[in-house]
Amino acid sequence: MREIKFRAFVLGAMYKVNTMQWGKYFKIYTDGGMMALPDDNANLMQFTGLKDKNGKEIYEGDIVKYESNFGTKKVTISWQHKEMMNSGWYDAVIYAGPLEVPKDCEVIGNIYEN
Repeated sequence: MREIKFRAFVLGAMYKVNTMQWGKYFKIYTDGGMMALPDDNANLMQFTGLKDKNGKEIYEGDIVKYESNFGTKKVTISWQHKEMMNSGWYDAVIYAGPLEVPKDCEVIGNIYEN
């Protein structure tokens, strides 16, 4: 069973989410403070339960690269749909269910900071 955890990109910085609270608003608490969602300045990303070849945790929104039979591939990780689409300089791989990524993949960034 995978560990359920999140991180948040808020106003240009990435934070580990320590606690979440439902009430009148959905609140997230990070080392950077509290944020009520929805908020255009905050993006929440869930841990996939997977790690890259260097042991770095892979979150939704991360960009990973790996070698395939067709050369180096760069893909973004998402849980929304099961389809492939071209997003400019990298291909977006979007999964609906259990996520599978090549064992030799490496996190090279994320969609918010890169």
